[in-house]
Amino acid sequence: MNLSGIELPNFYQAGRYQFKPVAQSITRAVNGAAIIQQQALHYGEPVELTGGWLTGADINQLIALESQPAVKRLLTLPDGSTKTVLFDFTRGGVSPEPLFNVADPDDATQYATTIYLITVEPDLADPV
Repeated sequence: MNLSGIELPNFYQAGRYQFKPVAQSITRAVNGAAIIQQQALHYGEPVELTGGWLTGADINQLIALESQPAVKRLLTLPDGSTKTVLFDFTRGGVSPEPLFNVADPDDATQYATTIYLITVEPDLADPV
């Protein structure tokens, strides 16, 4: 798995099949009839990458990406498919936890990390 050139070894997408790509509202008319409105969603899927360990150097690279919140990123999944994503700050963005308490963490310090993303529409390719 790869996020904008940063390898994410041993990460997996938690809840991969939980997202339902439909927005739906159900209300009742005055006579009690159900009024159901629904629309397919093309983007907005929450993506939670977890299960892997990263070094402090990797975390610093991810935080540098986070510091540009409006820049769309390319997520390449293990099967080769790709998704265009933004960091989902409402759920935590990049959330590292050190594996061990270290008084003076450095680039080699290991972190159990979860990365929260959300899918967005890719930019149109420049005309050739």
